Amino acid sequence: MAQLNSAAAQAHAWLLAQLPTFVENWWPGSQWNVPISAIGPQTGFKWTVANYFDVDSRGIGFSSFFLPPAKLGAGSLYLGTYYDSNGRLLNGNHTYRLHVPVSQFWAVTVCNLEMSSFFPNSTRLTVDSLDNGLSKNADGSVDIYFGPKVPAGQESNWI
Repeated sequence: MAQLNSAAAQAHAWLLAQLPTFVENWWPGSQWNVPISAIGPQTGFKWTVANYFDVDSRGIGFSSFFLPPAKLGAGSLYLGTYYDSNGRLLNGNHTYRLHVPVSQFWAVTVCNLEMSSFFPNSTRLTVDSLDNGLSKNADGSVDIYFGPKVPAGQESNWI
């Protein structure tokens, strides 16, 4: 049993270490990505090509709490990021701002990468365009703040 537990811990650590770099960039020059390798969308999330089943891509994708739709398209696109605008890994001790310039439905959820889950004991893990009390900018865009402490006056837009 000890060997199985050790192997599971090693596999978990490997999957998490691969995740930030094993993704498909969405926009050139940004930190946003589709949280899965390119083979996922290319194969309809079957991870199978002739004589090859990409278990690494599939394992990394599913370890990231990403449940792919059968087909990417309108209403089913999920983007993620592990880095800030300067290319540094996100850090829960820092405060970040995300400017959302869209008018269609959107949602932002934070997850704990190490645990592959939501943050335990957190009072707020998600915010979306339907939230009552969401503070909008004059042009209809929204600024969402992430961090350990609420920035002054930003309670409704903070995770």
